[in-house]
Amino acid sequence: MIVMAGFFFKGKAQDTLFYDIKTALIYVGELQVVQQTSADSSSYKLLARVNFLRKYHIDYVLESTFKENILLHSLAYIRVNQRYYHFCRVTLKNKMYEINRPEATNESYSQPISSGISRLYFDDSIIGDSLFSEYAGIYKPFVKKAMDTYVLVDNSQPLEFVFANGHVVKVIVPNNIMDFVIVLRP
Repeated sequence: MIVMAGFFFKGKAQDTLFYDIKTALIYVGELQVVQQTSADSSSYKLLARVNFLRKYHIDYVLESTFKENILLHSLAYIRVNQRYYHFCRVTLKNKMYEINRPEATNESYSQPISSGISRLYFDDSIIGDSLFSEYAGIYKPFVKKAMDTYVLVDNSQPLEFVFANGHVVKVIVPNNIMDFVIVLRP
């Protein structure tokens, strides 16, 4: 379990949300989502550490920083027993985004990125029908399914985001091993 106290830094405020990660049968772990804001930027960090069957130690990190609502950089990774299974870094350099992933390094993208998965946990302002996935380093279709439910189309395994009170309250995640949900802790 991850524990991080809410601090106030000089010129920065921090807010933290806690989500439980569950399957149909068992509690899997906790997702902690932290937002730090200052006068000119907002940073978001999603952190989960899961010990599965006492044999697999899974770390999930998704972090991003936006300045004046434009993405400056992001980092996403999944590490299992200290071995990386996913890695993606997006960095704004000279008005171009450099996207580094093991399967496609040094890609670039020139349009300003103002949307992102990490921001949705604190702000449900959804613009258009696509969303930049800091996790994948590309835009993905983000389709309205119901009044407060959107589907992030990700190949054959779409994630479903449920919003209430201005932010994400539930994420339904299909998975090759077992489907799970991420639910805001009351």
